[in-house]
Amino acid sequence: MKKILIILFTVGLLMFIGFGSATFFEAKKIANQPRTPVHYVKDYQKEDAAIKKLKVNSQLADVKVQRGKHFKVEAAGGDKKKTEVTSEIKDGTLIVKEKHKGSKINFNIGDIKASDITITVPDRMLETAELYNDSTDITVKGLKAKQATASASTGDIEFRNSDISQLNLVNDTGDIDLAKTHFKDITAESDTGDITINSIKGDANIKADSDTGDIELNYTEPPQNTKLINHTDEDNGSEVRVNQPQLKAEKYGQGKYKVEVDTDTGYVEIN
Repeated sequence: MKKILIILFTVGLLMFIGFGSATFFEAKKIANQPRTPVHYVKDYQKEDAAIKKLKVNSQLADVKVQRGKHFKVEAAGGDKKKTEVTSEIKDGTLIVKEKHKGSKINFNIGDIKASDITITVPDRMLETAELYNDSTDITVKGLKAKQATASASTGDIEFRNSDISQLNLVNDTGDIDLAKTHFKDITAESDTGDITINSIKGDANIKADSDTGDIELNYTEPPQNTKLINHTDEDNGSEVRVNQPQLKAEKYGQGKYKVEVDTDTGYVEIN
């Protein structure tokens, strides 16, 4: 019996090495093939006033939103043969899509990376902004919108210098990071990543939920009418540190606004 097990183990090991070597050399061969990077530019200066909403769907490309004079969509990098970028205006919504042709798993060797999509938005308030990314990051700087949603399965979500009344952020394994972004209502959920919300100005509804990550909330102006609701499982090793004086008693004023925090194994810090 022992001899049979040794033979089976040896055969399995040889098969593993053989398939691994074949995959390695095939991936190296693919990586060495010449590539034409994506180069996509579409200017919406003439249609700018008609655009009220933004919707972006990306599979592998990093999504970046920046402030400028008018709407513009640009994509660069990656492999043109494997990447399709489109944009159009439909019913007042600028729709931007990036599709990856073939498997989403990147077997390439070397410094080959997915493309970047950059959407320039004007300095005015949009009705809604929806940003979805399957595999990489979402970075937003200077967005103004009444309502915004950002969802990234494995990438990070970052907002800077934005003004959004209602903000909904969701990701599975990446971090969520906000700074100098004005809001009145935010929901931030991450399964394993950290959640950091900086530059909170006074009262706002905040719901931060991370299964295994940490949560950090930093106020630049103290709340005056806010109630703290702690769902954190402190019996499971989580720790909550409330350094913001107005929230140490868990309620300040009438408690019209609510700050809810929840993490299973991470720590929570409110400053």
